[in-house]
Amino acid sequence: MSARRAEAAFSLTELLFATLLFSVIAAGLAGITSLAFRGRSRLVTRASTHDSAVLVRRAVSAALDTATYVQLPSAGALSGALTAWDNVDSDGSSPIVAGRPRRFSHLCADAGQERFYLYEGEYPKPAFSCGDSPEGVERMLVAGGAGMWIIPRFYRPAGESNLVQFDVGVRADGTAAEADRSASVQGAMGISHAKD
Repeated sequence: MSARRAEAAFSLTELLFATLLFSVIAAGLAGITSLAFRGRSRLVTRASTHDSAVLVRRAVSAALDTATYVQLPSAGALSGALTAWDNVDSDGSSPIVAGRPRRFSHLCADAGQERFYLYEGEYPKPAFSCGDSPEGVERMLVAGGAGMWIIPRFYRPAGESNLVQFDVGVRADGTAAEADRSASVQGAMGISHAKD
């Protein structure tokens, strides 16, 4: 009987070899899985930054599309925020169409530059910091979140009261050199002072 047991059992060398072989196969599978998830993470980051840039572009376009007056940035100045008014004459306070509400759209990034907000409300615009929730003003998160940086730059050339140039950079955690972690929207839009 002991001869049969010896034939049916594994030797210590065979068990060590089997354990070593299993460890090598498991390490290889772990490496392949890690590479696959890293590639997926980069795709998700790239899509997130691109989507954020598209949302910022849409918010800027919507604010300027209905604007009749741009309060911020002032002509010849660069600003991290944009304030555009609908139904406000170029004097900055008079309505263009009497009886119709004067509304503002204010776009800005919070102090940490992680979130980009759109504020909308009626005349007069209360004083507030980006990220606050002022009473009577709608606040909408346009893009961003933890691990994102959104750097807006708005500019009105001197002597061009109807033109706003913008460059908004969106970047995920990582270095600026990683192209798949950043996106940018740039453009220039004109406004009309005579809307009805």
